Amino acid sequence: MAWTTIGLAAAAGFGAVVAENKVFAVIISGVTGLVCTLIAARHTRAAVSSSLILVIFTIYVGHPKPTDAVFSGIVLILLGGFLQTLSCIVMRSLFKRRYQPRQVMHQSEGIAPSNASGINLRHAIRLSIILMVATAISETSGEAHQYWLPMSVAWMSRVTLDDTFNRVIHRLLGTLLGLGAISLILQFRDLYYNDWLVVSLLGGGLSIAYNWVNYAAAVIGGTLWIIAAFAILGDPVINTLVERMLETSLAAALVLGAAWIDHGMNGTLSVEACSDAVQRNET
Repeated sequence: MAWTTIGLAAAAGFGAVVAENKVFAVIISGVTGLVCTLIAARHTRAAVSSSLILVIFTIYVGHPKPTDAVFSGIVLILLGGFLQTLSCIVMRSLFKRRYQPRQVMHQSEGIAPSNASGINLRHAIRLSIILMVATAISETSGEAHQYWLPMSVAWMSRVTLDDTFNRVIHRLLGTLLGLGAISLILQFRDLYYNDWLVVSLLGGGLSIAYNWVNYAAAVIGGTLWIIAAFAILGDPVINTLVERMLETSLAAALVLGAAWIDHGMNGTLSVEACSDAVQRNET
């Protein structure tokens, strides 16, 4: 957690520096995506940290800020990471729990070892290209939250076509339901600061609770949290809802399109197919 916190802070600072030049931002986004994806292929815990680092990088690249604001953001990231780490240490001490690694399937697990390295490399190259395309589009779109497109690409892209498709469907469904819930609420009453604060806290709690259980449910919570947070800051809610759906849909199209092309050109097997092949060889 400490290394992840340092990585997030460094990604924020590096992204802010890169954001000063649009062409440079596009190129470095691709390089960063390539590096983070290759690191993520090493281990499940590295995959989680690398994904978060890549997401923070895309946010700061797509949302240039003054130096003071960037510095404040880095300090808050470090503070948040410290508090989260400290709370985990305290909770484990109070309940005398020993460390137990979470059993999460690695994105390359089930793929034959002889194929894993090649598949992971193609995935890294594919994500790198998509990130450059997404960053180029976002840098010229003029949208209020232009980083949403590359950020969504980073969240949705997976190694195999099957995993990518499932991730994209869950992301689209969760986003649609989250935005729909807010739209429905707004039909019956106007929400003010305290109301949005409650929605934000509920959404954040839902996202954390279901992150490892059901990604679509986690996305619903994340959508509620993000839209509420921007509403508190004064963003026009209706415009934010529309932009969020459009950016998510475009990111889904880019990710699925690239995965489908890669699948067709290289004949990449799904995780299930690779697992069956390994079992047949062992038999």
